[in-house]
Amino acid sequence: NQEISTNQSQVGAGALGASFPRLASGGPTVAETGDAIRVGQGAGTVGSFTVTAQSTVDADATTYALSAGAVAVSANFAFVDVTPTVRAGIGDNGLLTLAGNADVRATSSGDAASQVYTLSSGVGSMGASIASATLSPEVDALVGVGTAMAAAGYIRVQSRHNHNGSEVLSGGGALAVANAPTNVGIGLAGNGTVPTAEANADVSAIVGAGSTLTASGGEIAVTAPSSNL
Repeated sequence: NQEISTNQSQVGAGALGASFPRLASGGPTVAETGDAIRVGQGAGTVGSFTVTAQSTVDADATTYALSAGAVAVSANFAFVDVTPTVRAGIGDNGLLTLAGNADVRATSSGDAASQVYTLSSGVGSMGASIASATLSPEVDALVGVGTAMAAAGYIRVQSRHNHNGSEVLSGGGALAVANAPTNVGIGLAGNGTVPTAEANADVSAIVGAGSTLTASGGEIAVTAPSSNL
């Protein structure tokens, strides 16, 4: 979990205040084999084979601000950007023979929340609250070009975001709140609030050209379930 919180207050004849927290989380989580791997080709047998990459990010930025005075001006922002890259894969031109199952799985879960609460009061009082939250992971599970995989069980190539493969996970997505209560002003009084939330996961499961998958004892599933709620 990643959290950042700021608090600011200004009181005086002319009260000016600003607060600007920004939280960004990205970077790669990668699990991959090389090209031309050989599994289960020599003496003996290989049971199950699994390649898994998993990322979980919960990010939250919150701002509380108060400005009070004859002239009170407050401008407050909070930005959260969650943009990880998650990739699990088997390279090109591999040859795998398995006595059990094969799993290639990339999973992402998380949320992005940005919240701004502003109160400005005075004879002339003005406030601005801007909250932005972005949850935009790239999640890929892949089998490369020209790879032959044979399993006595199942073969699954799966990429997931805020999903367990059967149903949507609760508590994920993007949330932005910009709350500026009505200013207490005798003269000029005004507020501006701009909340923006974007949840836009790029999720894919790919088997490259010329590859063959054979599962003699179970399903072959290439799936990419996700939720942007």
